[in-house]
Amino acid sequence: MRLYSGRANTHHALALLVVLAVQIFAANAFAQDAKVVTPRTPLPCDERPSEFSILVRSDFSDLGPLSCTHDLISAQGATFSATNNLLTSKNSLSGDGLIAFDYTRYDGNADIFKGFSIGAFVQADDTYQLQSAANQPYNGYALTSGGFAEFAVFNKFAHGIDNFRVRDGEATASTGTRSNSFVAEWIPQYVTSIDYLSLGLPVRVGPPPSPLWYSFSPELMVQYDRFDSGPKTAAIFASGIDALRVGPQMTLRFAVEEENLPAAWDPRFRSFLANSSVSITNHESWEQYTGKQYAWTAAVYSYTFPGANKQSSHIGLSASYGFGSSESSGNLTKQAKVGLAVKF
Repeated sequence: MRLYSGRANTHHALALLVVLAVQIFAANAFAQDAKVVTPRTPLPCDERPSEFSILVRSDFSDLGPLSCTHDLISAQGATFSATNNLLTSKNSLSGDGLIAFDYTRYDGNADIFKGFSIGAFVQADDTYQLQSAANQPYNGYALTSGGFAEFAVFNKFAHGIDNFRVRDGEATASTGTRSNSFVAEWIPQYVTSIDYLSLGLPVRVGPPPSPLWYSFSPELMVQYDRFDSGPKTAAIFASGIDALRVGPQMTLRFAVEEENLPAAWDPRFRSFLANSSVSITNHESWEQYTGKQYAWTAAVYSYTFPGANKQSSHIGLSASYGFGSSESSGNLTKQAKVGLAVKF
């Protein structure tokens, strides 16, 4: 039986304080008479019919709650990139992304239980080294397959929606390592009474006709991983066969509305800005058995090619820079990527 260290207890308490602080903030700032914040587009969950769908994105945070809260502009998509490892100065080609097959049902008029989503997923990360390295094969991959379920509940105190998601997957790496990963998430979406502030929903920066929109999406994540077999190459298994990480993740996204850009600007530049988005993600977590802290930060610029009838296509470009501890293994990572993005 494992015993928590004093440091682990401190970090666990910190994570709980984050949850408590958000709930207290919700109870005071998100009153029932909260000012309605008009989203960038009607929320897809409110309009979409109950249906099966296949989505291609970068990861679960890019999928969004109930698989329907990111449009093609704000989504990153699965990427095929030229990558530079800034720790080893090695160049590589990589492909990473998530394919999810799900069924989502949502009723925006429901009093309490708003909807649910259930499905299966495959998440892959494949890297082909262009230069050899002593501790890295020419081709290395990690493949995780499993299932997920989530549901949305109206929060009368916060005048918003609490989304809860759980997922479980079996991970296999090219090194022969096999492990199981279980993740639980709480993702709030609250409209506030404070001007230009909401959680998990798009908000216009400044009064109309400001063309700039942003969304700030916090969540609390609990990750439990268990080592099954093979070499122990993941940092999270350095002290045992299981790891329990708890901590907050925050994502800030920016997008531009073409209709409100200055008419005097070149139409091609207006279109370029309207099809661009920027996101910054930070995930902090604390391993409850050892007290070790993990952190991952990434900044991503995405451009989606225009489609027919001024609609967005499913193909774009992506440039990203990420550093910190790998989400899947905890290993130190620092890399820059430029490549093609595919999203549905």
